[in-house]
Amino acid sequence: MKYLNKSTIIITVAGILLGFFFGWLIFRQSSSPVHDHSAASEETASQWTCSMHPSIRQSEPGQCPICGMDLIPVAKDNDAGASLDIRMSESAIKLANIQTAFARIQPANKIVQLTGKVQTDEKQVFSQTSHIPGRIESLSVNFTGEYIRKGQVLASVYSPELVTAQKELFEAYRIKDSQPALYQAAREKLTNWKLTGSQIDKILEQGKVREQLPIYADISGIVIEKSVNLGDYIRKGSVLYKIADLSRLWILFDLHETDIPWVRVGSKVTYTVQSIPGETFEGKISFIDPVIDPITRVAKARLSVYNKDLKLKPEMFVNGSVESTISDSLLVIPKSAVLWTGPRSIVYIKKQGASGVSFELREVVLGPSLGNSYVIKEGLEEGEEFVVNGTFSVDAAAQLAGKPSMMNPEQADQSGSHTHNAEKGPAYDINKAIELKESTNKKLSGLITNYLELKDALVSDDFESAIASAKKVKSSYSNIAMTDFEGDAHLVWMADGATMAPLLEQMTTASEIKNIRDSFKPFSSKLINMTRVFNPMEQDLFIQHCPMADDFNGADWLSLQDNVMNPYFGASMLTCGEVTDTISNITEVKTKPASNVKSPKMEAMATIGDNHIHIEYSSPRVRGRVIFGGLVPYNVVWATGAHKATNISFSKDVKIGGKIIPAGKYGLFTVPGRETWVVIINKKWDQHLADEYDEKDDLVRLKVTPNKEENSLEELTFEVTSIDQKKGKIKFQWAETSFEFLVENNN
Repeated sequence: MKYLNKSTIIITVAGILLGFFFGWLIFRQSSSPVHDHSAASEETASQWTCSMHPSIRQSEPGQCPICGMDLIPVAKDNDAGASLDIRMSESAIKLANIQTAFARIQPANKIVQLTGKVQTDEKQVFSQTSHIPGRIESLSVNFTGEYIRKGQVLASVYSPELVTAQKELFEAYRIKDSQPALYQAAREKLTNWKLTGSQIDKILEQGKVREQLPIYADISGIVIEKSVNLGDYIRKGSVLYKIADLSRLWILFDLHETDIPWVRVGSKVTYTVQSIPGETFEGKISFIDPVIDPITRVAKARLSVYNKDLKLKPEMFVNGSVESTISDSLLVIPKSAVLWTGPRSIVYIKKQGASGVSFELREVVLGPSLGNSYVIKEGLEEGEEFVVNGTFSVDAAAQLAGKPSMMNPEQADQSGSHTHNAEKGPAYDINKAIELKESTNKKLSGLITNYLELKDALVSDDFESAIASAKKVKSSYSNIAMTDFEGDAHLVWMADGATMAPLLEQMTTASEIKNIRDSFKPFSSKLINMTRVFNPMEQDLFIQHCPMADDFNGADWLSLQDNVMNPYFGASMLTCGEVTDTISNITEVKTKPASNVKSPKMEAMATIGDNHIHIEYSSPRVRGRVIFGGLVPYNVVWATGAHKATNISFSKDVKIGGKIIPAGKYGLFTVPGRETWVVIINKKWDQHLADEYDEKDDLVRLKVTPNKEENSLEELTFEVTSIDQKKGKIKFQWAETSFEFLVENNN
């Protein structure tokens, strides 16, 4: 037993020793370094980003605060080191279809497209006047457009003064031997009235007074204006006709401000006339207006042409082009190579190094636009290779790598905080309109409508209302999804729309109105950029700017009215600011004619009894809008047309609202109110702005009740829907609101 115990002890000790030995082997293997790829990935990814919003940077994994997607680790470019260049493999370059070209010096040519009209040559327009006073007894030329020849009899005039002068001639003729000076004076008196010597001799030969004398044409040409009728009394020097020689005409082209540097006096123009298809004409610019029209923002470029065969007629439409060269040696690159953000323009330069191909972001200064290319003033040298196709793909790679890009010119913030970049320029062309789906338009319109309500609350300094309105804006914003936008529209939404969420959160949780205004500025900037591109509203929107807001950095906002009501200062500086631009939704005024109404786009005409009525929208691009509402005093009146008043003309005296209005042309205004609207007929028909209006010139103020009672501060579509010939009623309509007023003949 003792022996057995001793054996057992030996076996036990040996087992323990073997256990230690095998344990040492096992732990020795596990102490060897093992590559844990998951841990390495976590360690490498010191920053996390969103694949849809690369500007997001966080120090730990999570979800994107904008779209809610899971964040992904930011890949480190070990080969690039601290370089800001974007390295791409050959396969990635081919997959992205990135193409490059070499910068080269070449002529800077541009073809400027022009539109214009044929007009009469002002130097070939003459006034045919009467040289004697009297009454028109007969007219040989009775309508405009008639051709007359020099020396042709135009009219016969009865003149008491001429009868008296003939009697004086007869008396002087009898005593001419004794009083030759008196006889000569009598002849010269008739000569001053343009009677020829043969006419005077014939009067003396006949020996009797001629009661009617003919008026002869001084020149040959086409009658373009007739100023007299049979029986009219005229004075000496009165204009009877305006006559134009159409053998020489002007073509007046509209020259926009951006095209002025490219067109000079002497520039060769190739043009076509719409009414003469298949023919091309050439000429040279002979004159350019030194002053730009303040309304249309164009200058007129004149072309003088011979028109001996009278093919061209005044008011014909003309399309022309001018090929111009500003220099024979400038650096020119395609537009597709440039990413334009407004204040900044960038290109990507291709570099070939030991580690492969990389691209460097380069900021350039653009010169004039040449249609499909730009002149480069600074930032690029001849011979450098730049990306001409696939520029957005390179920029997207830069954003994902956290390197300088179009949207983030500086290297990505390494602190892990999210910067809104609210003051940066938009990462897209704000002048390029993009059409959205109708459902998306409605969502954006709701967002803008609630934004305007927020703006009004800030104007009123009402903190509670501002918070409530901000929540409405946030609610309408939450109804908009990324899937509502496709193609280029998606880029716009990602650049500005998708980054609005933090600003809305700040406004809805603000503790005072100042905090709301601080976030309202960048929010407005983003909304203005998107509204320029998408333009979802049916009304015009005015962009207004206050230079004193944000500590004199300035701030913009949107408004339905062009009178300034400042949301950044409220009552303390309510009217500080100005209108800097208009986002216009221009539509043609469509006249719905009754059977007796002629209906071109810009006017309505009708006959009530024997009175001809003509309503004319004065601007060639009428927006047809009411720029004021019921809260505006009646003595602050704006025209219903785009720039001038709508005009109404009567051929005979009429009676409106019991008041007699003489025949003539007048301004027609409307002022909408809560329950009744006011129709104003004013003496002045050519007013431009509200400050030209004077209520002293009102002929009639007629209160009318619309079919829909509302106090509308919106801009509404204007149209004349019908003119009732028998009843003498003219009906107008603004969107769903219509009214009519009665025009009676003053018999």
